[in-house]
Amino acid sequence: MQLASEQFRNTVELVAIVVSLLDRQDMLSFRLTCRTVHSVCQQFYFREVRLDDHWTNNSLQELVKYAVTVRSFKADEKSISRYYWTIDDVLLSDPAALLTLLVNNFAVNPSNTVLTNTTEATTSSPWISQLQLATVLSHNNALHTLGRMHHTSAQLLHIVCLSPCLTVLNLGPIFLDKCTQLNLLARVISSIGSLKSLALSFLRKTLSAESILQAIVHSCPPLVDSLSLEMRFPRHGWVNPTPNNSNAKVVEPELVEALSTFLEPPIERKEPLRRLTDWGLIIESTLIDSAVYISLLKYFPEVVSMDVPAILNPNPQEDNEIAAVAQRIVPRCPKLKNLRKRHVVEDVRCQMPFMVADRMPHNTLESFQCTHLQDDKQHYYCLDSRLMYQSRSLKRILLDEIVKVSSSTIRNILLQYPELEVFRVTESPHRRVQVSVAGLIIDPWVCIKLKELQLAASLEYGPTGPDPALLLYSKRMAARTKFVERFYERIGALRALRILDLRVSSDLAELPNSYGRGGFIRTEYRKRTFPGLMLLDDQAAGRRGWLQLLKGLNNLEEVHGSFNLNAMLPGFEFGQREADWMVQHWPSLRFIEFYTRERGNEAVVPLPPAVQSLKHSSTGQNAEE
Repeated sequence: MQLASEQFRNTVELVAIVVSLLDRQDMLSFRLTCRTVHSVCQQFYFREVRLDDHWTNNSLQELVKYAVTVRSFKADEKSISRYYWTIDDVLLSDPAALLTLLVNNFAVNPSNTVLTNTTEATTSSPWISQLQLATVLSHNNALHTLGRMHHTSAQLLHIVCLSPCLTVLNLGPIFLDKCTQLNLLARVISSIGSLKSLALSFLRKTLSAESILQAIVHSCPPLVDSLSLEMRFPRHGWVNPTPNNSNAKVVEPELVEALSTFLEPPIERKEPLRRLTDWGLIIESTLIDSAVYISLLKYFPEVVSMDVPAILNPNPQEDNEIAAVAQRIVPRCPKLKNLRKRHVVEDVRCQMPFMVADRMPHNTLESFQCTHLQDDKQHYYCLDSRLMYQSRSLKRILLDEIVKVSSSTIRNILLQYPELEVFRVTESPHRRVQVSVAGLIIDPWVCIKLKELQLAASLEYGPTGPDPALLLYSKRMAARTKFVERFYERIGALRALRILDLRVSSDLAELPNSYGRGGFIRTEYRKRTFPGLMLLDDQAAGRRGWLQLLKGLNNLEEVHGSFNLNAMLPGFEFGQREADWMVQHWPSLRFIEFYTRERGNEAVVPLPPAVQSLKHSSTGQNAEE
């Protein structure tokens, strides 16, 4: 057998092969320790870069030195500007040195780069090679001037030319207000031939969503398999983090003329993105033109997951227009399996995703995600009924920041979707979910394959609050708390569960006032936990608890939600007995989340002894307040 030291004379090559075999977690550990292992390993420290305010000037200067090793780059507009000025200080003062560095960088450029030399570029191609841009960059003072004027696209050009092997690029939020900025950005993106994942977040005022969408799609390199675009309007009081130069209006027309080749709109692409399987699109408070949206689908023949935007409908009261658009979407996306609606517009009933799901072949949809859904049980657009044709294939249903949903809708999903593996229901910060625990347990659940369950629900009890007598062993207690027991029995039967997130709030009935008005006062799970939800049954002490009903969750890895150390009633505190039980019955547990009451101005609240013992009982477990 030949030794590795004999086969690989170059240490860098050997280390690179070892690094390529590491998973994400091991890679993170390697990056944190590589500087002390070997000098050759230092370059891998910058393999994944996420710029933020914590980066010092010295760190940025070192990043410039090892920029060629960067594979993943994430930054916002302010961080891009800081990094550019570091490049300007280190390299741009000497154009010859910059060109030498750029040429050396291209020696490690992967073979799958779109264009590797200037002779391969043609006037009909929508792409420009990085070597072309690098050559112009080293001689063109106009680009330097644009960069010094805080032109983000010009600054980004300098950055990507120093990292020719980028595969992941995540930028934003970036303020775009001019076509020249957009066109140059598109040209820069088109030059990154090794790019596989692109995520962009824009703040815009005058540019239309359609123009941004078209420019980015037409400029995408052919190896991209994931594309995510997010467009929002600046919030009230927003301040641009990169100040405008006072001479920009005077100088910019001359720069535009000098850089006309790079500031023209990208040429319409001829070939589809055959590797793209995930297309994310979030457009805030804007309806997109259906003709533009449909015209771009021809470039995504292999798409598996995508966001369905809200389409501009001339007559909001008629569904025929939306149905017609959905009918055109489905045949253009034959491999579609995952639907998302994450934008916040008037489409609170989630019409477009439902229309698309209705027209897909039965039992082909695997994932459905919706944000800010307003589900009306009396309306045709009821969630559980609209997805019934996909009930045998759906594995993921994610309802984020839901506006309105009924208990029967959630119950029907748990009863009618046997293949479900992930089910998530989260509340909006400004609204409460009217889902009662009693309404969820009428019938046994059929989704026994669940691996992740996140539920937001409420318990209701009388005007005097939780009476300790009700939580003692008596016939009266059994009649009043049996729905809690059944609720935990339903969860305990989910043997494949790995992540459990229960956000159970308590609704205290309010006595009618002098005006005859009553109602409910909510006790949030973050403040107090309903007695017994996180405790073991203790007949000797006369204390009712339901934690033991979850003993079948042997695969449980994470627990979040209604585990509050602030007991609602004295004597119902989380103790050592419960901590020992978790260690014994949840051997795979590695994360548990507790809530504690704030104590004045204390920055850190000490963990109770029981939680401390749980934290240190196993190296795989972690308790977080």
